[in-house]
Amino acid sequence: MIENWIVPYSAGSDGGTIIDDVDELISYCLDHTNEYQVICWRTLLDKPPRIAEVYFTDDGAMIFCLSSHDGEDENDWLQRLKDFVGTAIGYIIYENPPPMNSKAFIQVYESL
Repeated sequence: MIENWIVPYSAGSDGGTIIDDVDELISYCLDHTNEYQVICWRTLLDKPPRIAEVYFTDDGAMIFCLSSHDGEDENDWLQRLKDFVGTAIGYIIYENPPPMNSKAFIQVYESL
């Protein structure tokens, strides 16, 4: 299990700030809106959702994501996530990360 994070993180970099508390990590991401960050949690249980992610966008917003496997009720999980977050905006995508900012996310949603 990961016990600390380095932020900002870039592959191959030795620099950054080490954070060892998830609440502190979330606070860091909220306070540094000019840095694109993603936090990913994977379940240790054998049940959905398999992965949860929070994308801290380059315009200070957050995009919440869940990952599921084939056969799991994606529409149900999407509705649960929207209810939890308190939004009507959301959509299902496959094998692609969401856009890097909230305006682009909303544009994709409105185009569906």
